[in-house]
Amino acid sequence: SSFKDEDIVKRAIRFSLEETTDDLKNIVHNIIQIPAERHPNGEDIWSIDTKETQLRQVIFRTAQDDKDLNKKYRILLELVVYVQSGSNDKQKVTEMCCGWSEIKMDAFSRKQSIDLTIHGGSPTSELEISAKDLRTERQGFKAFSKAFRGVKSIIEVDIVPHRVLAEDVQCHMELLPQTCFVHKSLLSFISAFQNYKGKKLLNESGGGGFRKPAGDVIISCFPMIYDNPDIVEVLTEAWVEDVQPLINQNKQFDLPFITEKMKQFVSRLYPVLYSEEFKGIEYTGTTKTVA
Repeated sequence: SSFKDEDIVKRAIRFSLEETTDDLKNIVHNIIQIPAERHPNGEDIWSIDTKETQLRQVIFRTAQDDKDLNKKYRILLELVVYVQSGSNDKQKVTEMCCGWSEIKMDAFSRKQSIDLTIHGGSPTSELEISAKDLRTERQGFKAFSKAFRGVKSIIEVDIVPHRVLAEDVQCHMELLPQTCFVHKSLLSFISAFQNYKGKKLLNESGGGGFRKPAGDVIISCFPMIYDNPDIVEVLTEAWVEDVQPLINQNKQFDLPFITEKMKQFVSRLYPVLYSEEFKGIEYTGTTKTVA
């Protein structure tokens, strides 16, 4: 299907983990995405906001055996656009994958910057990207360069292995699920939730088996919050501006303090999530949580 640039209401890069078993490919664990914008100085160029309040840094955590990981898994990056169509009273937003790339597991063995080739279509239906499909401004030296080198479609990625991350980052990563993606700006928020959930489940295990605590606002609301990219973007900005400066004041390892702040944030969102204004809204780009 075709659409105009003005019909695009949002762009994002989505991260997921693909598992291959017996010639079958499945997306496993959770999915997250980071917002992107069309670059103002170049056509067909997407840019990511580099401010600390944004979601540009993604943490991938796994405790699985490296040999199995390299053999069975790859990380997929999908370039997703949300296209609005229909009349004013019956508008519909459709999600489309307009390109994708991959990161092999062995790329995480060292710190490096890599250029990932963008493939056309989607991971399940690949298409070739030809030069005529790219709307590039051919002016000045850029036109001269493209005439000889062609147009390259890439995603620039910086990889930092676990062993060189800050001590507090490594500490909070230990509280995450065995395999998952997390936005680095919300790492302390997610680890605090995992700590809270673990304590609750342990308290409920006294009867001989684990069960979800009845009526727990924090646990019931968390998937609704973290699976909605629009909420995550607002939450990140508030968490980084309001809470992270307090954490940085020698409270990086103070889990009770961080957990209390997490509970306050979720409790403030609870009445919004269940309000009449929020009901019936069809979320665009809903992801899948692993927590």
